[in-house]
Amino acid sequence: MKHLTPSLQIVWQNKLTNITSLLTALVLFIASAQVAGQATSLANLLDLVENDRVAESEEYQARVQEFEQNAARQQEILDTTNQRITTEETDSDALSDEFEANQIILADKREILRDRRGDLNEFFRLEIYNLVGVIYLYL
Repeated sequence: MKHLTPSLQIVWQNKLTNITSLLTALVLFIASAQVAGQATSLANLLDLVENDRVAESEEYQARVQEFEQNAARQQEILDTTNQRITTEETDSDALSDEFEANQIILADKREILRDRRGDLNEFFRLEIYNLVGVIYLYL
């Protein structure tokens, strides 16, 4: 339709719209004819509507039951998850306390090491001083 003039394009679009409308009407007519073929009287039509309503009600009840089962399962999953979160938070707090205690112990041990190293350095300095003094005496 690209090679048509704008006015011809509009004419073709109108014709396509009319054809589409006719096809839609035909489909609706056929569908209503099938329902009418099933319902030979008003009583039959009423029975069909009631049966359809019952079927929809059963489907609805099945969907409600499935939803409630899923809701209960989801609540169970949520409860389990919340319990795990609480357990993990408790474990995290305990590990944090243990870490802080270990930091204090480590600082104390480093201080002891510094003191001993200082004592050892003092010892070696005195020994070297004494050794130098002995060597000086023998020279």
